Amino acid sequence: MEVVGIAKELGFMWGGDWKHFKDYPHIEMRFGLTINDLKRGKRPPQDALTASQN
Repeated sequence: MEVVGIAKELGFMWGGDWKHFKDYPHIEMRFGLTINDLKRGKRPPQDALTASQN
C-alpha cells in the first residue's frame, strides 16, 4: 500500500477508506470540491489543475 500512502500525502482520497463500498483501486483528487459544488459550476483553481499535471 505504499502508493496509497504517497497519494494521501499529496492530498488524494483513496476508495479503500470509504465506509460503505470499499473501492481499493480508486484514487481521486477532489480539490476541496463536492459533487454538488461541481454541479453548481464551481471548478478548481487553474493553478491547482496545472500543478496536478506536472
